[in-house]
Amino acid sequence: MNKEQPYTIITGAGNGIGKEVALKIGKNKNVVCISKSESCKRTANLIGKNAKFLISDLSIIAEAKKGIVDLLDSDKISVDTFIHCAGTIGESGPLEKTNSENWEKVFNVNLFSGILFVKELLPVFKKQKFGKFIFFSGGGSSYGYSVLPQYSASKTSLVRFVENLEIELSNYENISSHIIAPGAVNTEMFKEVRKHEADYGKSSEIRSFSETEDVVDFVDFLVNHNCKKLSGRLIHIRDDWKEKILNEVDISDQLWKLRRIE
Repeated sequence: MNKEQPYTIITGAGNGIGKEVALKIGKNKNVVCISKSESCKRTANLIGKNAKFLISDLSIIAEAKKGIVDLLDSDKISVDTFIHCAGTIGESGPLEKTNSENWEKVFNVNLFSGILFVKELLPVFKKQKFGKFIFFSGGGSSYGYSVLPQYSASKTSLVRFVENLEIELSNYENISSHIIAPGAVNTEMFKEVRKHEADYGKSSEIRSFSETEDVVDFVDFLVNHNCKKLSGRLIHIRDDWKEKILNEVDISDQLWKLRRIE
């Protein structure tokens, strides 16, 4: 393992998109694979010498915080990228049938644990004058989606958090925060979404399908290119983001953000 090279921390690295992202990034960089079970250890073993793992249940904030602090303090590793792939969809609607415990769990995994990582890493990134935060949005984060009220609300909150974070980072040219709309990807989570939609009796009216490989390639592009222009924006993998970056096209301040149109 190359101790000199900074690490990329990847949550949700035990399966699905998080695992594929870890395998891709781990080909050329040191990575820390995080999940709530030993599946992250298996991912790290597949990667080999470039990988470490951390078993941490992000639905329990105290455990998540301890894991973050131990990782950064005890192992004395340097970090330059954080990719928050961990996510949980929670209960299906209607709203009055959901319970508060599941609301807390979903928000802890999808939102608050990511905020904890940012809080711990931000001083590090500012000191080293470089760093990247990459998050995933989800169904209902840019439109109403009552099928999964907990998931939709937590992911929408995450989008606004990234927008707010970029306001704080606007003067840091080499520190960026991104949030990706991956589209519907054929993962175990999406199969679970389909089951919830069947139970609810309604599916999303706004849905585009994507391949896992395309999503992973987008993340890899963000990791390996200067994409400050995309910082603080909700970017769908099918947007013309690559053209704008490679051709140095100016991007409107209002593009790809949560906003009220009057």
